[in-house]
Amino acid sequence: MGVEKVCAILFGAYLLFLAIKDAKERKLSLALLFIAAAWFLPLGLLWKVGLVWRIAGAGVGALLCGISYISKEGIGWADSVLVLLVGVSLGFDGVLFVLAVALALVMVTAGILFLLKKVGRKDLLPFVPFLFLGYCAYCAVCLWR
Repeated sequence: MGVEKVCAILFGAYLLFLAIKDAKERKLSLALLFIAAAWFLPLGLLWKVGLVWRIAGAGVGALLCGISYISKEGIGWADSVLVLLVGVSLGFDGVLFVLAVALALVMVTAGILFLLKKVGRKDLLPFVPFLFLGYCAYCAVCLWR
């Protein structure tokens, strides 16, 4: 098993931990995000992604951080920071893939829950579990082909 795959598994394991915590508590502490940064960035740098693509990927996360600030956390800070970390690690195309899958899954889930009258229009869903599933899809499609 190559270094990229080992790093992907470690990265995914921590994302799973954060996803479970986010689903249960609906909030992630700043300390957990610093641990994520300290862990994700060195692991992510081992992947074969060019510097320009990493900067562009970080730009997607930075854009979400800006939206979090402007919208007074309409998008949670933890979600934005995790997208930034994924962007630095996987690059622009990787973070767009993860976000596309995550957003599609959250829309389908929200639609089903809304139709079943389990949630209303004002309810919030934790997003980190969907980021984790998007990351798993990325690994399945791009790393283990």
